[in-house]
Amino acid sequence: MSVSLGSNISSLRAQRQLARVSSDVSSVFERLSSGQRINKASDDAAGLAIASSLSTSRRVFPQGVRNLSDGISLLNVADGAVDQLSYIVVRLKELSEQAANGSYGVKQRISLDREAQELSREYFRIARSTTFNGRGVFFAEFGELRLQGSYGMDGGIQSELGGAIGIGSFTNTSSYSANNASDVALADFDGDGNTDIVTTNVIQG
Repeated sequence: MSVSLGSNISSLRAQRQLARVSSDVSSVFERLSSGQRINKASDDAAGLAIASSLSTSRRVFPQGVRNLSDGISLLNVADGAVDQLSYIVVRLKELSEQAANGSYGVKQRISLDREAQELSREYFRIARSTTFNGRGVFFAEFGELRLQGSYGMDGGIQSELGGAIGIGSFTNTSSYSANNASDVALADFDGDGNTDIVTTNVIQG
């Protein structure tokens, strides 16, 4: 008994074309559903690498914008406090000019001094209570302000902000005998609103 084998070339060609078209349609629907032209490396290997980098930047740069917005908010808080401090300084100058007038007596000058002392205390209260995210804006330990808007050191803005107001204590202290002091200085060295006494040009031995 003889057996003959044959093939339908037209049918095979049609099946191959149908498979190719089905693959193309599947790729089109994948792009439509994801909204992206490149979904896998087989679509475009080089394009996928670029798209991945752009996707990372798309998430990083908005965070940089939020960082800068936070920095602007901090500077707005500092600016509002500086406005109040400037007003107090101007008022203190005004009171000192007023008290220097010879037409006032002791009682009037006492009243002017009382207002000046209250303003001085308010000045240091504002300076110490101005904070942002728990950090004292005018404290000496605030140091520098760096706002990161992009990648690396070149992607940020850096500026000095703190260092104007102390915290009311000395880092290091030393005691000397008053007999050895050649000079004495009075000033508010630690920024606590109280006058400090220090000896200078101490003669040893």
